Amino acid sequence: MLFRSVAGVKAQIPNTGFGLVKFGTLEDQVYFIQQNITLDTAEIQNAVTTITSCGGADEYHTFALWRTATGLPYNATIDGSLDGTVNLSVFGSNCSGESYGGMCFRPGSLPIFIMASDEEFNDNDYNSIGGDPVMHSSDAITAMNNIGAKFIGIDSGDSMNDFNTISEGTGSKDSSGLYFNYTISSNGTGLSDQIVSAVLNLVSHVRMNVSTRKEH
Repeated sequence: MLFRSVAGVKAQIPNTGFGLVKFGTLEDQVYFIQQNITLDTAEIQNAVTTITSCGGADEYHTFALWRTATGLPYNATIDGSLDGTVNLSVFGSNCSGESYGGMCFRPGSLPIFIMASDEEFNDNDYNSIGGDPVMHSSDAITAMNNIGAKFIGIDSGDSMNDFNTISEGTGSKDSSGLYFNYTISSNGTGLSDQIVSAVLNLVSHVRMNVSTRKEH
């Protein structure tokens, strides 16, 4: 299903790179880079087909966005999760050349973060009792804006309000002020088509804005 999205976008924009991050509960793979940004379709297909499941009832969405944008290491003892206190440690990214951020984005590219979830953001329930602070939506938005990233949210449950907050903060909306966020069925039906449509719409809007600025 996800690979159909990759194929659909690359059919329209061949030079598109893709990466894949898995984010689960604080107790079970809170953040895992399945594949850094690559132009190699086979690498992405392998990343999609080999991804394993993990718990997803207490996801740290804002951390996933912040870490993907910055690539910085993170060490904290987090209290307030469903299973109590959790020690969270994530290494920093090691990108080569001029690539940057948590996914080693290509210089001159437009980073587009596509997040699929069915849960509300839980960061306001967390407290850091040691180490780095809790990363909130404002931190994620600042980090994304620092690299010029845009956002697409795919909601299959209760994520839409939080997705809209990220979209508003990163200016991820069209000329009518509408966000590039979509709702799909809880069983994932329609995911591939929505991702392709959202990416093409967002990229088309960005190109239109650049063209308009140049004309003026």
